[in-house]
Amino acid sequence: MVVPFLPDAEKLAVKEFSTLEEISKATGFGPMVKDYSGNAENDRLREDVFDMVRNEVFKEYRDARDIKKFYDDPEKWAQLKTHEKHIANKLAADEKTGGSSLAGKISGLPAQIARAFDRDPQALDERELESLQKATNEVAARLSGVGVFRLHMKAFTKALHDVALADIKAVTPDEHRALNEGLADFEDRLAKHKTWQ
Repeated sequence: MVVPFLPDAEKLAVKEFSTLEEISKATGFGPMVKDYSGNAENDRLREDVFDMVRNEVFKEYRDARDIKKFYDDPEKWAQLKTHEKHIANKLAADEKTGGSSLAGKISGLPAQIARAFDRDPQALDERELESLQKATNEVAARLSGVGVFRLHMKAFTKALHDVALADIKAVTPDEHRALNEGLADFEDRLAKHKTWQ
């Protein structure tokens, strides 16, 4: 693979020959970085890859074998572009074990969601929001030892105490009616089944 013109480019190409060779041989990826037809996207891709190699993103040449998988995953590709030292090695290890840890996936969600909306403002809808809320409720309930409903009740009670006047004025008649009906139903069931006096 011919490298872009950069200071010490030839020296780096010799030093990192094995890594660059793995990249250039990668099925579905190598042809793009070896394309010198004037395609601006491929030119940028080649420069991105060379910057990754120069910044020691790849700990060893084997880490570059999964570069097509990394490229196809916007989150992983973004991680490579941070130029964190040896990040490709961590990602390659994740590939071997069947994916990153749940904690790692969760920590990467905000950035993934932001990128999804940047690409398509309608990428997600209320269904995804509901799924995220369910996941958040599950974590919160397990960590606090308090059931999901009680978590919601505490949050709602706090919201009632902290509500701004502008938000109160914005409440519609239908919303107010639904709130009163919900509270009345709750009070009725609580009166019948509470375990305290």
